[in-house]
Amino acid sequence: MIRLIVALLLTSLLSGCVLHPPMQIADPAQLTHWLAEGKMGLRVADRGGNLYFTWQQEGTQYTLTLSGPLGAGRTELVGTPEGVVLRNSDTGEVSASSPELLLEAVTGYQAPVSYLAHWLKAQPATRNAVIEKDEEGRARKITEDGWTAIFAAWDTGYPALPQKILITGPDTRLTVIISRWLPAAAPVTASTPALAP
Repeated sequence: MIRLIVALLLTSLLSGCVLHPPMQIADPAQLTHWLAEGKMGLRVADRGGNLYFTWQQEGTQYTLTLSGPLGAGRTELVGTPEGVVLRNSDTGEVSASSPELLLEAVTGYQAPVSYLAHWLKAQPATRNAVIEKDEEGRARKITEDGWTAIFAAWDTGYPALPQKILITGPDTRLTVIISRWLPAAAPVTASTPALAP
């Protein structure tokens, strides 16, 4: 009886893997609903630190959640075409017309937050971007508005999406490591299970 139960469990787990393969992504630029999780290492001038992040994109709206180890200092940034709102326990709720203005007002730092949604997919954010590609036709480096994004590693499950991005700009260096991608053709949520085991 125990052998039968074990066999049934193994069969269901294996069939789950077969039924939910990673989504094939022909053009990441067309990806409008997705979730990415990982870690950011930020250095501005002589200051720096590490943050965990979750970026959830739902069409034209996004939610960027940042936190330190064990969820310390949790900050949520919600952006829409109308503007952006930042929430955390220190500042309460602060709003601005763009994430760049909001970041500068709250921290005094400048960073191309609006571009991140594009760079996380290895896509340019502006028409003036200069793009260098690798042998497989993926972006190797994107340079725009004084910022450079270098795509140093790619996700093995979703080879059209990056796993490690090095971003540099005026007195700023940001290393983004994406540990989990959840691209979808429909809205996704942070609690949605991964597409493949």
